[in-house]
Amino acid sequence: MQKSLGLILTFIFIFATFSQVSSEDLIKWRHHTTEEVKGASLGDLDGDGRFDVVVASGNYIYVINAFGQELWKRKTINFVNSVSAGDLDGDGRTDVAVGLINNGIEVFNSDGEKIWEYWMRTPVQRIIIKDIDSDGYGEVFAISHNKTFLDNAWVIINHDGCVRFQSKDLFFPDFELKGYYSGTSKKWEADNELRLFMAEDINGDGYTEFITSTRLNDVIVFDYNRNPLWGYHFDYAITSLSIGDVEGDGFKEILLGVNKKLIVLTKDGFNLKEYSFDGDVRAATAFKNDLNTSFVIIGKGNTLYAYDWDKELFNHKFDEDINLIYFDDLDYKNEIEIIVGTNDGVYVLNPSGKRLFTYRTYSPVTDIFTINLDYKGEKELIIAFTDVDAITYQELKEIPVPVPQTDQQQREETIRRANAIFNTGKA
Repeated sequence: MQKSLGLILTFIFIFATFSQVSSEDLIKWRHHTTEEVKGASLGDLDGDGRFDVVVASGNYIYVINAFGQELWKRKTINFVNSVSAGDLDGDGRTDVAVGLINNGIEVFNSDGEKIWEYWMRTPVQRIIIKDIDSDGYGEVFAISHNKTFLDNAWVIINHDGCVRFQSKDLFFPDFELKGYYSGTSKKWEADNELRLFMAEDINGDGYTEFITSTRLNDVIVFDYNRNPLWGYHFDYAITSLSIGDVEGDGFKEILLGVNKKLIVLTKDGFNLKEYSFDGDVRAATAFKNDLNTSFVIIGKGNTLYAYDWDKELFNHKFDEDINLIYFDDLDYKNEIEIIVGTNDGVYVLNPSGKRLFTYRTYSPVTDIFTINLDYKGEKELIIAFTDVDAITYQELKEIPVPVPQTDQQQREETIRRANAIFNTGKA
């Protein structure tokens, strides 16, 4: 039997202090969707200088401004798997791209007008808008595969919908991947398909590099013109791929989970450090704070490990496994907070491992953003997850089921009354 869920994207207001604060007191506003939230992204779509939030849920895109008001909603051809926001045409306003489960890519301008579409062979699993060559125009990068990772494909599309590169163009017959453990080099194989990927400027030259893992357990870095820079072959499955800045110098390190280790590689592929565990690494980040401490933060199972390079600072256990790790100065006190998303909530820790803030979702957290939505001196945590928070969800369920979304005025009144009861009835 199919379970029907009213799913929530929750925005948590972060005050100047975290100590002894209940997260239920900090909800700024919330936006409800009738289907599973598959992703969120940030941008300025209406050109007012404030961040807007783009939410993908079911076969709809919702754009919500900094005050929680829905700017526009558009129906997509099919259900959305991934969403990204960025300026494609260089007009200073954010456009939106979505990847669909029926193999499609749809692109909308800042007003919600559809401008082009593109079709791949398999469901689009991830999509990114990024200006990879710093020419002022964004490109759309998408990767697709089916549930068994077969028929994998990827594409880079220019802002006007014309294909720039695609899978068949990614072939490096003369490029050798060095065996990380064996030391024996091997040639790039024609059927080597991309799995995880990131698009970041890791060497500070102003242009984007692509950091990818592959079906054959390789990691390869290539530039925006598809020139391979370096790569390694591993004899074990790659379990996580992320970047950090250990030295705070603007040059990014690559954080690779493989063989129950976290391996830290420089932008040029040199090994800096390895951390060994008794299980797979699923998430990691790295940064240097104002006190010159180089933090390496690692998620293995339900345990968070924090290191000052060689020295373990603390470990912290959660009830559920860790999905995401971020960091930010949330309260503008010049101290970085560590933000962790798990299968049941979002948690904020200080650099000593003390838990400052808890927000229970009771379902896996899929996205976290930290941003100052209204430029009023406070930051918000933007949390997307695939089920509702238990406390708010139970209170909202006491309200009559919202009417169809076509009756927007009645729907807004239902949400207003639900929020009023939530605010007056909380413990």
